[in-house]
Amino acid sequence: MNSLRPLIPLFLLLQAACSGVSDTRPEPVRKSEYYLEHGVSAFENSDYVAAADFLRKALAHYRSIDDTTGVLLSRINLAETALAAGNFKAALEQIEEAERIADGEPYHEYRPRLALLRAQTHWRAEEGEKALALLQPLLPNFESDGRSSERPTLLQLGAVTLRTAIAFARDDDERQEARLWLQRLALMLPRTEGRTALHHARLLRFEAQLAAHEEAPQTALEKFDQALQLYREGAARPAIAATLTESGKLLMQLGRWEEAAEQLQRALYIRLWIMDRPGAAELLQPLQIVYRQLGDEERLEQINSEANRLTHGR
Repeated sequence: MNSLRPLIPLFLLLQAACSGVSDTRPEPVRKSEYYLEHGVSAFENSDYVAAADFLRKALAHYRSIDDTTGVLLSRINLAETALAAGNFKAALEQIEEAERIADGEPYHEYRPRLALLRAQTHWRAEEGEKALALLQPLLPNFESDGRSSERPTLLQLGAVTLRTAIAFARDDDERQEARLWLQRLALMLPRTEGRTALHHARLLRFEAQLAAHEEAPQTALEKFDQALQLYREGAARPAIAATLTESGKLLMQLGRWEEAAEQLQRALYIRLWIMDRPGAAELLQPLQIVYRQLGDEERLEQINSEANRLTHGR
């Protein structure tokens, strides 16, 4: 549900002054940026183990030269990586360390981003009330027609995306809250500078969920497929897995068990590939249901073994 692009690419700001010219800076500076850059590359490739390793090295090197900005960026990026991998405790630890730095006058500009990151972490850790409280100051004001009062920023777009996800997750038969926030997000997206196809894909997933609720499953499946195409073009592995999961669960509701199994199994493969243990664990129960419906004892045994491995850390 993390629609805001990670803050990780900010390492480019550190390198901008050096592009196109011979880099004569001291080796410790270049080494620090080397590790940060490789952490970025690994993160964007959903290789969170390698990303965390590079980013920890970047953090150590920045600390060794007392570069506070580098330390702050390294900690934010480590938090993003931990969140993506489903390690919420580690994410919050890095956020807390980053917040201590951001409390200082030169770094106040990072505080809203850290508040959103903390909200995203609490939401994924199923602490919805904490997430809502953190989100409230980050949301723009809206006019009666659903448009934001000011030109939205990417951070505000991320906040509204998370708020929309929370609205969809609430138990509301009429989906009034979800409709409200979906309308606001749909009006906000075209006005946001820096938006990407991935933001549009997230909107499509919300629209698919609403269509499914309104008993328009074919429309929902088409929108899920459109979102998948955009995510695949961006090689956004976690988002691909999330979309396959949502689509697979809809197929379960329709009794299309073989198609559901195929989509959910693809989602599980991705979650295991990126070593997202909580994300993988969430897929096991629906897969168990599907394989029981299909009478596929061999696959059911495999899923049960996977559940045991994830539960006991083997």
